[in-house]
Amino acid sequence: MNIEEFQDLWEPGFDGNVLVRIGGVDSNDFAIFDPRDKSMLLIDDDDLHDEVVRRMLAAGAPVLDSFPRDKPAK
Repeated sequence: MNIEEFQDLWEPGFDGNVLVRIGGVDSNDFAIFDPRDKSMLLIDDDDLHDEVVRRMLAAGAPVLDSFPRDKPAK
């Protein structure tokens, strides 16, 4: 794996993905989450994950303090 494989995550539009803080609002740990299909992107290499997150933050990717919840059915 290399950083270029994840380029869509920090380019304009962010490929629909957001960053979700793990561990509270003051945490610097993030999950990469796609709210459209409620999936997470897992990157096994910690250094690569951290670099992807850093680039997403620098590009202004949306950051959530918790995972979005489904609205109850009416």
